[in-house]
Amino acid sequence: MNGSAHAGGGQIQQVDGAGTVTVEAIPAKEEEQGSQRSTGVNHKALAKWKMLQPPKVIQMHRRKHTRKIVLPTWPKINAEELERGKALMFSTQDLDPTSFSSDALCHLAYEMFIALELPPELFITVTTIRNFILAVRELMFDNPYHNFTHVVDVTQTVFALGHQTGLMAKLTPWGRFGLLTSAMCHDLEHPGVTSPFLEKANVELGSEFKDQALEEHHAMRAIEVLTDPGIAVFDGLSTADFYSFRGSVSSSILATQFTRHNEYVQLIKGYIAAMKDHGAGTAEAPPPLDLKFECQVLLKCADISNPAKRLPIACRWALRVTDEFFDQGDAERC
Repeated sequence: MNGSAHAGGGQIQQVDGAGTVTVEAIPAKEEEQGSQRSTGVNHKALAKWKMLQPPKVIQMHRRKHTRKIVLPTWPKINAEELERGKALMFSTQDLDPTSFSSDALCHLAYEMFIALELPPELFITVTTIRNFILAVRELMFDNPYHNFTHVVDVTQTVFALGHQTGLMAKLTPWGRFGLLTSAMCHDLEHPGVTSPFLEKANVELGSEFKDQALEEHHAMRAIEVLTDPGIAVFDGLSTADFYSFRGSVSSSILATQFTRHNEYVQLIKGYIAAMKDHGAGTAEAPPPLDLKFECQVLLKCADISNPAKRLPIACRWALRVTDEFFDQGDAERC
């Protein structure tokens, strides 16, 4: 969005070709007393953050009140890039999405969905898959780290690990589609700042962010995208199957919430200990892991898998995520 921002009359305004969009600023009295408020919010920093980030704020607000997603045309194929990506698609360490164009990443994501070999009775057409990928790309912001490149990186890691661990073979066709869909949507509309920052800032990003983790927003928007008239993934599902699919996608996305990390670590440790006891003959075998839990753990692992990639790739991701952290830090200490 091209435009200008200015302050006046207690408000910050973002002006673009469509007119003037007003974003509420912090009243002067509250700004002066900001350091004394019990929330510990730096109101000057928040005002500056609103000035720096208005395109994201406005886009979030507009999308909240707009049902149909306007999609671009499917990008032209670059055969050389596509073949390079397909050769590495089943590897968890060698594919570097940062070395591909955004258009090539769309084609790679499409190839992963095609490789799931979804049966015709699911009514998931080529157009449906392509429109879904384009919608995700349109809804991702141009952050240093949480962007469309990260989305495809996590999706490819889930795809590869799912095949290498045998999880994909255990899932139903809808389960395989749901797992890859969760990966594509796990950071949908990420604003490039953390949940605690949003909670303290209470910025005008839409009511869905107030007192909620970002992952709740990602999960909500994932279902909204999938039900969009231009995508309509659920047309072939019964009501019961729809609720089952929605629950599976949402639970996988919510599992990536970092505040729940220790919860999953303890569950996995407990299962490993039970398996060791069974191997030693001191206990019965624990029940098999629930497939939904396996999907959640796989997505969690893929989401934080950058340090496990080859060193040059891991370093590139490290630079991207620290750039994003530093951007937030600059806003916090203004």
